This record gives sequence, C-alpha cells and structure tokens, in this order.
Amino acid sequence: MKLFLKLILLNFIALGLVLSSCKKEINANSEDGDILFQELNNYYVSVGYNPIKKDDLIDMTHITIDGESKRDYKMFKFLPVFYKLSSLSLKNLKFSHVSSNELGNLEKISLGELIIENCDIKDDQLGLFINKANKIFRVAIFNAPNITDESLKLLLGLKEIDEIYVVNTGISQEGMWKLNSKFGEKLREPGHVLGE
Repeated sequence: MKLFLKLILLNFIALGLVLSSCKKEINANSEDGDILFQELNNYYVSVGYNPIKKDDLIDMTHITIDGESKRDYKMFKFLPVFYKLSSLSLKNLKFSHVSSNELGNLEKISLGELIIENCDIKDDQLGLFINKANKIFRVAIFNAPNITDESLKLLLGLKEIDEIYVVNTGISQEGMWKLNSKFGEKLREPGHVLGE
C-alpha cells in the first residue's frame, strides 16, 4: 500500500513538472509574439504606415508579398503575427534574399490558399509553406522554374485541395501526369482564371 501511495505521489510530482514546463513554454511563445508584434509596428511606422492594434489582426486574412517592393521582403519575418492569415500571395520574389531563419517561422501560420507567381522559390522552400499546420484548399504556382519533381510528394499529399494550378515550373511531363491522375479536374489548365 505504501508503495502504491509513493507511486501516486511521484506521478503527481511528474505531472506538476510537465504542466509547469508547458506553462513556461506558452508564456515564452506569447512573449516572442509580443516582441514580433512590436517589431512589426516599428517596421510599419518606418515605412510610413500607421501601427496596427492586436484586434486588427482578426481581420487580416490575406497578405501579398511582392518583390517589386524591396521592403516587402521584411514581411516574411512577421508572418507568424498574422494568426488569422489564411491566404498568402508571393509575387516577383527572389528567395535568395530571404533569410532561412525567417522562413523557419512558417510552421506557426495555417494557410488555406497559397499563390506563387514569378518567384525563384525552390522545392525545400515550398515545403516550408505547405506544412503540416496547413489545410490548403488552393495552390497556384505560376512561373516558378525551380519547383521540380522533388515537390511532387508534397503536392500529391494535399488532401483537401479544391484547385491546383501548376504552370511554367520545372516539373516534368511525367510529374504533371501524376498530378493530373491524382487531382483530375481540380488541376487547372493554363489560361484558366484563378478561382473559377
């Protein structure tokens, strides 16, 4: 009986330690988020925008990052702040200008739609955007020659897809055939208007 009570006591102690470490981790993540939010507002002010309030984040569900504006490259760092972000458009970007640390934050966002247009994104970088946190229903990849057959496993693994566009990439004809076999009419042809 004493042994049984000792085991129960040890289990409670272990449970207390686990819960305590989880609480510390949650607080650390919250503090990191607050720091990143403050950095985002500092950035906004530095480029002439008004700072945003945390309540505004609820309405911010779509972001476009366009490489035509050099300052947009900084937005990768701040993507985890936009916790309601469901749609991300990446245009005219040179991913060699994006730090891998900033791309490492992407598992904290949960996308439904990803649009890539005229980017030199590579297969491994695409994998950071299409990650386990996402429930992607639409992917559009246009003019991304560095996306090759290495991305097929990732694309073929999408389960909740409504539309997929893969136009002017480095994916082979055989790879495109595999995508067509898996997605059928969901794989849109060149010239099809996005979202129709």
